[in-house]
Amino acid sequence: MNKKKLAEYIMAILTINTHRAEDRNTLSSFLADSAITLAKADLHIPLGDAINFHERLWGQAWLKDENSHEILYKKWTDFKNTIEN
Repeated sequence: MNKKKLAEYIMAILTINTHRAEDRNTLSSFLADSAITLAKADLHIPLGDAINFHERLWGQAWLKDENSHEILYKKWTDFKNTIEN
Protein backbone atom coordinates (compact mmCIF):
# COMPACT_ATOMS: atom_id res chain seq x y z
CA MET A 1 0.00 0.00 0.00
CA ASN A 2 1.30 3.39 -0.96
CA LYS A 3 0.13 6.14 1.42
CA LYS A 4 1.69 8.73 -0.87
CA LYS A 5 -0.79 7.75 -3.61
CA LEU A 6 -3.64 8.04 -1.11
CA ALA A 7 -2.40 11.49 -0.07
CA GLU A 8 -2.20 12.53 -3.74
CA TYR A 9 -5.79 11.38 -4.24
CA ILE A 10 -6.98 13.31 -1.18
CA MET A 11 -5.15 16.46 -2.31
CA ALA A 12 -6.70 16.10 -5.77
CA ILE A 13 -10.17 16.00 -4.18
CA LEU A 14 -9.35 19.15 -2.23
CA THR A 15 -7.92 21.06 -5.17
CA ILE A 16 -9.99 19.88 -8.13
CA ASN A 17 -11.47 22.76 -10.09
CA THR A 18 -14.95 21.59 -10.99
CA HIS A 19 -17.30 24.04 -12.65
CA ARG A 20 -20.43 22.26 -11.50
CA ALA A 21 -21.99 23.20 -8.15
CA GLU A 22 -23.70 19.82 -7.90
CA ASP A 23 -20.28 18.14 -7.72
CA ARG A 24 -19.56 19.63 -4.28
CA ASN A 25 -21.62 17.05 -2.38
CA THR A 26 -19.98 14.21 -4.26
CA LEU A 27 -16.53 15.63 -3.57
CA SER A 28 -17.41 15.94 0.12
CA SER A 29 -18.42 12.28 0.17
CA PHE A 30 -15.18 11.22 -1.50
CA LEU A 31 -13.16 13.33 0.93
CA ALA A 32 -14.93 12.06 4.05
CA ASP A 33 -14.56 8.45 3.02
CA SER A 34 -10.91 8.96 2.05
CA ALA A 35 -10.22 10.29 5.54
CA ILE A 36 -11.46 6.99 6.97
CA THR A 37 -9.21 5.07 4.59
CA LEU A 38 -6.22 7.20 5.59
CA ALA A 39 -6.94 6.70 9.28
CA LYS A 40 -7.17 2.93 8.81
CA ALA A 41 -3.90 2.95 6.88
CA ASP A 42 -2.16 4.93 9.63
CA LEU A 43 -3.48 2.55 12.29
CA HIS A 44 -2.52 -0.52 10.23
CA ILE A 45 -6.13 -1.68 10.03
CA PRO A 46 -6.87 -3.83 6.96
CA LEU A 47 -8.21 -1.67 4.13
CA GLY A 48 -10.33 -4.23 2.28
CA ASP A 49 -13.71 -2.96 3.48
CA ALA A 50 -12.68 0.69 3.06
CA ILE A 51 -11.51 0.10 -0.50
CA ASN A 52 -14.67 -1.82 -1.39
CA PHE A 53 -16.91 0.90 0.09
CA HIS A 54 -15.06 3.67 -1.73
CA GLU A 55 -15.24 1.74 -4.98
CA ARG A 56 -19.02 1.41 -4.52
CA LEU A 57 -19.15 5.13 -3.81
CA TRP A 58 -17.47 5.77 -7.16
CA GLY A 59 -20.02 3.49 -8.81
CA GLN A 60 -22.94 5.43 -7.32
CA ALA A 61 -21.67 9.01 -7.48
CA TRP A 62 -20.48 10.59 -10.69
CA LEU A 63 -19.01 14.04 -11.05
CA LYS A 64 -20.91 16.06 -13.63
CA ASP A 65 -17.68 17.76 -14.72
CA GLU A 66 -16.23 14.99 -16.90
CA ASN A 67 -12.66 16.30 -16.82
CA SER A 68 -12.69 16.42 -13.02
CA HIS A 69 -14.21 12.95 -12.91
CA GLU A 70 -11.46 11.51 -15.09
CA ILE A 71 -8.67 13.19 -13.11
CA LEU A 72 -9.97 12.04 -9.73
CA TYR A 73 -10.82 8.52 -10.86
CA LYS A 74 -7.29 8.13 -12.23
CA LYS A 75 -5.86 9.23 -8.86
CA TRP A 76 -8.17 6.77 -7.10
CA THR A 77 -7.19 3.86 -9.33
CA ASP A 78 -3.50 4.76 -8.98
CA PHE A 79 -3.89 4.32 -5.21
CA LYS A 80 -6.19 1.30 -5.45
CA ASN A 81 -3.72 -0.49 -7.71
CA THR A 82 -1.06 -0.26 -4.99
CA ILE A 83 -3.40 -2.32 -2.77
CA GLU A 84 -4.22 -4.95 -5.36
CA ASN A 85 -0.63 -5.46 -6.55
